[in-house]
Amino acid sequence: MKRVPVILIVLLLGVCLLLVAWARQCAKDSAYRYGVLQRVAAIWYEPVAVADVKPYGDSLIRDGDFEDTVPSAWLGVTQGEGRRVEDAVGRADSRALRVEASGKDPASIVQEMFFKKTPSFVYVSGWIRTEALEGRGAAILLLMDRPFNLTDDPLEDDYGGPIWSTASVVGSTGWTHVEVAGPVYPETKRIRVLCSVSGSQGRAFFDDVGVYAAYRPPILADAPAIDAGL
Repeated sequence: MKRVPVILIVLLLGVCLLLVAWARQCAKDSAYRYGVLQRVAAIWYEPVAVADVKPYGDSLIRDGDFEDTVPSAWLGVTQGEGRRVEDAVGRADSRALRVEASGKDPASIVQEMFFKKTPSFVYVSGWIRTEALEGRGAAILLLMDRPFNLTDDPLEDDYGGPIWSTASVVGSTGWTHVEVAGPVYPETKRIRVLCSVSGSQGRAFFDDVGVYAAYRPPILADAPAIDAGL
């Protein structure tokens, strides 16, 4: 029986050691990846209370009041396909977006915005009116881009980040103010806002949509109590 050359044994041991080291590194990477995901889920994937943030500056969105004759800032505004801008239907007899929903496919329009300087938070507000709208209702959605890839999960949305929604409006209502706010991950450059009617049948109107950079004022836990003289 021939002896196995010593050099071959050394090579096999070396390969085994490399495989063990690679497996350990993969385990560390997985743990780190999971930890990052957990931290992101805790601080980035959750909306914040609107009362906790303060918007500042001008609205980032274009034609949020739908007064442009040709609403080119919005994608999905088409005549005769359930989404169109009409005169004298807005909050002040002005123009507004009208969405007819058939109950089958979502009816939405979208506008994307790019940050020159990424804010800490984004605040979205708008007004919605509905007529005999049944189902999930009408809402304004905020879709956040993610500046890097944390997971290869194919079930994640196309924008890679969280989707926040205002409260949905259903039934037959007057103009209802809706709003939502959430944190922005550092280095995020793009967000998208949708005026959306999903899983519903009826009619909805959108007007005066605004998107603002926002910050959260510091909470002074050790601030002295104010003597009100009571």
